[in-house]
Amino acid sequence: VCVLPFPETDYCDLFRLMNTADYLDLLKIKEILLRTAISFLAHYRTAPMPVRDYSENVKKTMRYIQSNPLISLTSSQIAKALFLSETKMRLDFKKETGKTIGEYKNDLIFSQIRSLLATGSLSVGELSRRYGFCDPYHLSRRFKERFHQSPTEYRKASSVHK
Repeated sequence: VCVLPFPETDYCDLFRLMNTADYLDLLKIKEILLRTAISFLAHYRTAPMPVRDYSENVKKTMRYIQSNPLISLTSSQIAKALFLSETKMRLDFKKETGKTIGEYKNDLIFSQIRSLLATGSLSVGELSRRYGFCDPYHLSRRFKERFHQSPTEYRKASSVHK
């Protein structure tokens, strides 16, 4: 049984009107689609996602990591570069984001690596150099621990779904 997202009469009208070039028919299609979208939104309305406004130091830390996405980047290096207390920086970051700086850094790096693997633009060796892994094997091992497939397997699976 197929459940239509709008009344069957609208579906029949849409089907009939699709093969016309008449301007009034195109307006009727627009009206049906807008009515359907409004009905859908009213039925599946969810609360808006809360937007978290982080403290200035946490924002600075995030920006620094985003502009220096290296696996070897340490909290100490970040704190020195931003002229912050390392302990306070780490505690504030965890308190506000729910993640450690290392978790945030790794999530960011592996998200970028997955995107680049899916586009096929860089080899695993090039990615390991770009993100500061000691060698491609280390990147592959960490990737497989995280996503349960090698970078090569992920790239092949991604290209199949395009």
